[in-house]
Amino acid sequence: MMIGLQAADLVPRVATGTATGLTGLFGYLLGSASAGWVMGKLVDLYGWDGGFYALIASSFLAFGFIAITLFNKKSAE
Repeated sequence: MMIGLQAADLVPRVATGTATGLTGLFGYLLGSASAGWVMGKLVDLYGWDGGFYALIASSFLAFGFIAITLFNKKSAE
């Protein structure tokens, strides 16, 4: 939900619905649909420690990508 708000904040007002919809679509298709399979493979190959390290690494990556968009916002003037 928060990533949809981030996308809506970055685009012009007329494209807010499209940006939110596409973000949700790809988030569900690529994220939710493949998360169980990818996490299962990681845990099978590297054990639970490897799975948790992958979650920690992906959290830092997500924070970095969101920080890039937060600090590069254009003014509303």
